[in-house]
Amino acid sequence: MKLRLVARATSLLSALALSALAAGSPFSRVALLLPNCEQPGLSSSELRQAVALDLRDEHLTLAPAGELSQATDVLVRIEATCSADSELTLHAEFGAERHSRRVDLRELPPPQRARALSLAVAELLALFGQPPP
Repeated sequence: MKLRLVARATSLLSALALSALAAGSPFSRVALLLPNCEQPGLSSSELRQAVALDLRDEHLTLAPAGELSQATDVLVRIEATCSADSELTLHAEFGAERHSRRVDLRELPPPQRARALSLAVAELLALFGQPPP
């Protein structure tokens, strides 16, 4: 039951974050910088695939690994302490604008973590171009 609620909430939040992102993104691509270690359910390929899928619906693309264009790409850096029970920290920057957030995926089963982290990335990207709170 709890897992079903998490899945529904994730789906709803994803739709809201991505619609806000589509409202007017100042960038056209996302460059994703991943930590050196992989956590269960968060391999580089799983995460890049989930993020690319979410971005495609918003007419954004995921930059090839290791490629960054200062003029068109927002840089999203994911930091982890490489401990299985650690929180992740997301940092995004485009021009002079920067945003960060912490994400705790410990309660999610590994198969749902890449999708949940992709949602967190979308929510972070939706902050760009918005007035400060």
